[in-house]
Amino acid sequence: MSEHFEKYGPDAALGQTLVRWSGASHIPLVLLIDEIDTLVGDSLISVLRQLRANYDRRPRHFPQSVTLCGVRDVRDYQVYSSREGTHVKGGSAFNIKAESLRLGDFSQGEVRQLLAQHTAERGQAFEACAVERIWTLTCGQPWLVNALAYEACFRAENGRDRSRPIPVDSIDEARETLILRRVTHLDQLAHTLSEQRVQRVILPMLAGSSEYSWAVRDLEYVRDLGLVAPNYPVRMANPIYAEVIPRELTLPWRRPWRGRSIQLGTSRPTLAWIWTGCWVPSKAISVSTPSRGWTTTGTRRRGRSWCYMPTCSGW
Repeated sequence: MSEHFEKYGPDAALGQTLVRWSGASHIPLVLLIDEIDTLVGDSLISVLRQLRANYDRRPRHFPQSVTLCGVRDVRDYQVYSSREGTHVKGGSAFNIKAESLRLGDFSQGEVRQLLAQHTAERGQAFEACAVERIWTLTCGQPWLVNALAYEACFRAENGRDRSRPIPVDSIDEARETLILRRVTHLDQLAHTLSEQRVQRVILPMLAGSSEYSWAVRDLEYVRDLGLVAPNYPVRMANPIYAEVIPRELTLPWRRPWRGRSIQLGTSRPTLAWIWTGCWVPSKAISVSTPSRGWTTTGTRRRGRSWCYMPTCSGW
């Protein structure tokens, strides 16, 4: 690969490597590129264009099939090219896509089957209400289902005793731990929440407003990310996301004013959004708007109330 890089340069080295690899193989190649959207800018554009440029040489001199795995559909890539000085859409750089597939959530039955595998292998059962709580908190989001069960069964001290079934309290404690620890999966929320098309859907929903400015394509995009439920009414994908997302959105407000009053000269919908994220354990928080002359005081409450779901694009 290094020889190809020196010979062909960054805009052709990958393509030439795949050409030679395919030519040396006696069977067609299938290439899977995971985390494709961790590439940014000109690097991502270069990869997409090299795949497209050599597409017509398959299967003897290029992979028969290529799968790009990431959290977004390739059509949603909006990449800034420093070379060209403009934004390039993924769909135009990779217009040979055959199909996009989104890996769906577990069904309630599949959640039970997964937990039953632990019981069969380790001899440790889950109480019926614990299984129900995992489903209620995650709505089948695969990463969350596995993370809650792993936390309760392997990281929590009480869960390591295989003679004791996993109670519902252990699931609630696992949920709190995952949220407070800001594990990688949940921490990635901050990166997508900064996108305007995500905010156009999320902010009015959190504010409880009936007015919105998002387009249907915005909603499709947020659903592809797994942030909101796949069906109507528009709502958070699961209760854990419904708690984490307001926390992430209000983090700049909560840090400097923790335990104190927050003065906001804003309208009631914005206040509702900010208040949704103010979770202060064992305390009350007062939020007042001088311009409107009213104050709201509340305490922490549990809400009924979000992975990225991998999206695969390719041919």
